[in-house]
Amino acid sequence: MKKSYIIAILAALLTLSACDSYFDIDFQDQANLEEIFSKKNTTERYLTHLYSYLPHDEDTHNGAGYVIPRSDEGLFGFLGYGSFNKLRSGDYSTAAQGDVVQYNIWKTMYIAIRQCTIFMDYVDLDTEDTAQVRAAMRAEARFLRAFYYFCLFRQYGPVIIWGDELAPENAEGSKLDRNTVEENINFIVDELDKAAKDLPTTLTEIGANDSWTGRATKAAAMALKSRVLIYAASPLYNGQDGGTLKSVFSSKKNYYGKQIFPEYDQSKWDKAAAAAKDVIDRTSCSRPGTRKPYGAGGTSE
Repeated sequence: MKKSYIIAILAALLTLSACDSYFDIDFQDQANLEEIFSKKNTTERYLTHLYSYLPHDEDTHNGAGYVIPRSDEGLFGFLGYGSFNKLRSGDYSTAAQGDVVQYNIWKTMYIAIRQCTIFMDYVDLDTEDTAQVRAAMRAEARFLRAFYYFCLFRQYGPVIIWGDELAPENAEGSKLDRNTVEENINFIVDELDKAAKDLPTTLTEIGANDSWTGRATKAAAMALKSRVLIYAASPLYNGQDGGTLKSVFSSKKNYYGKQIFPEYDQSKWDKAAAAAKDVIDRTSCSRPGTRKPYGAGGTSE
């Protein structure tokens, strides 16, 4: 009886395998990139999706902005034995698994970066939007890509920069290494400068409605540039002006033989200050009823 049962099953499987069409999958009913970007609605939905990778910096308990363990006096958190106590005990790692896996953003950020690059490559297929709107949307994607690189930089230090290329699917980790600090900073800043040229000062400039609230503007790109340049000027990334750490940093080279950390450069503080001043000048002048920048004449608009 058991033997007959097994023979029946095998016969059924052979019958199914003979029907190739049963297992054939036809993807013709699924939209490809050209079709997605040929329509205004799906193009804008794709752009909205790019924002979904933004980290929850405002979540002070669980997200990327986790601030509970930043106190030297902190012993226990009201959330129980989570990543807070792992940090206090020295068991925390940005590459950790388990209950601190939410802090391992490496894979997520590179997925986001890839999606931003794809959007920038295909957005001009959307002929239902004006050239001005397409330029603004590409600038948004460029801004987001720069921000995602910054998220990686602030957590892992200098990382691999792919630029406008998509990371190859056959990339070998043994033949790849991080770009230098200078290359990371310069790329992010250059991208933000490019984005700022096409981003609107206010969303109404491109006919945006309420559904676009919270999207990137020119001021957002300038503010992020200011923040990145402050990181670049800080002792953490600006070499070391003497001391033991200077020799440690200067000895670090990547796979390509480049020195990862730069020599100390005092002028980087001047660049950071200038970028911050640009943000202050633009935001204070663009809002009606606010005070003008110091020295601009008058007290209010």
